[in-house]
Amino acid sequence: IPPSVAAPATGGAPNNPNNNENTVLDVALGSDGFSTLATAIQTADLTARLSGPGPFTLFAPTDTAFSALGDDTVASLLSNPINLVEVLLYHVVPGALLSSDLEPGPLQTLQGDGLTVNAIDGGVTLNGGTEFVGMDAVASNGVVHVINEVLFPPSLQVDGDQLS
Repeated sequence: IPPSVAAPATGGAPNNPNNNENTVLDVALGSDGFSTLATAIQTADLTARLSGPGPFTLFAPTDTAFSALGDDTVASLLSNPINLVEVLLYHVVPGALLSSDLEPGPLQTLQGDGLTVNAIDGGVTLNGGTEFVGMDAVASNGVVHVINEVLFPPSLQVDGDQLS
């Protein structure tokens, strides 16, 4: 959801600007550039959870973010549902957090490990460098922010192209 497509905080999802019935899953997956995320969520069997009542904040990595990992790492991730669930839930925090709610400090994820919100040059990043490329797409059960990297929980090790 590029900034020009992201719904304003007071509006609905990008594909349905006049109502707010789309879930965070609908908002993220209803936009171009999220096919790998869609595949990952379906493979991890998280569709129902992310369509649930929430509220959630989803930090949604783009296809470009997944591509940057390399084909072998993405294939390894998609072939291991346990690790995949860990990685995906590390992108979700409880509560509907708009960009104005993101203050420097820790955020507890649904995966269990924390993310760190950093204030850098008048903006915010996650974990010291992951940048926001779209913010504040409001959904019926939360908010979606688009990020430029796939985040890995500290409890998962990335060794070359393999996750363990």
